[in-house]
This record gives sequence, C-alpha cells and structure tokens, in this order.
Amino acid sequence: MTSLNRLLFGSVAETLVRQAPVPVLLVRGELSWQPGELGKILVPLDGSELSEAVLPVVERLAGPFDLAIELVRAIEPIPSFAALEMSGRVPEDVGRLGREEAQAYLAKVAVPLEAKGCRVKSAVVLGPAVDAILRTAQEGRAGLVAMSTHGRSGIGRLLLGSVAERVLRAAPTPVLLWKATAGRRG
Repeated sequence: MTSLNRLLFGSVAETLVRQAPVPVLLVRGELSWQPGELGKILVPLDGSELSEAVLPVVERLAGPFDLAIELVRAIEPIPSFAALEMSGRVPEDVGRLGREEAQAYLAKVAVPLEAKGCRVKSAVVLGPAVDAILRTAQEGRAGLVAMSTHGRSGIGRLLLGSVAERVLRAAPTPVLLWKATAGRRG
C-alpha cells in the first residue's frame, strides 16, 4: 500500500476497527505482561458521550479480572495570548479552571463504575491528547489502553486526524478500540 493510500484509507487493522460491530483488541509485537498480570486498564476520555461508549466494555473486563481502571483526561495548554483574548483571565486561572472541570467530570464518570465494584482512579494530564495518553500508559504501567474511536475514514480522518489511530500506532501496550456511535453505550 502506498503512503498516500495508507493515509487516505488506513491499515487493515484500522479498517477492521471502523467496520467491526464489536470491540477490537489490537496487539503490536510482543506482550509486555504475562497472563494474570494485566493490572490496570487506562481509559482516555475527552468529555464526550462518544468517548464514554467504551466504559461498559471496560467494566465487563475489569470486574471479573479485578483490574483497576484509570480514567484519564488530557488538557491541552492554552497559549497565553489566546487565554487573555478568550476570557480576559491570566493563563494560570484558565488552566486551573480547566483542570478543576476535568477532575469533576472524571469523578462523575467514576461513580457508576465504583457503584458496580470497580476500582477507579482518575488523572488529569496536561499536554496534547496523544502524548498525554501515551505518557500516562507508560508511566502508570497500564496493561491495556481502552478507548472509543469515531471510526472516521478517508478524507474525514485525513482532515480531523484520529487520536485513537495515533495511540494505536505508538502505544507501549495492547489497545482495545470500540467504534462509538451517537447514543450507544456498550
């Protein structure tokens, strides 16, 4: 496949994720953990219902295997000039408010998982989403990254990019992708 074709149409794995009616577990190379050592599932969330669609799948995996769940939300820093222009606030205030909002969101998402007996931890990480997810997975020694994807293809993916696709290509651990559709959770 030429580079242009791959850019427009993606890999076989990415095509499978876009078309599969079930979650798809993708493992690149060798597993870094042994059976029984999975430990923790990292779940990146962006605040949307679509990103939360993977949560019932994660709950079904975590419960029987007693895996911890780490919810993570990345906050991209706002340049100083943009923060002042947008709100008239100094950048530190905007960053603090964004972090507090993200922490409140993650706490709200954790409640139903905890009510079902899942062990849930959350983290707000500063930086571009892909970098934040990869860094958190590696530093936190996640055994699995589970996330929803919009399943865009062709020009939509080319123009909008795909956090899930970029995480899949660089993750230090297996990645479970769930093609989310509006209004569908699990």
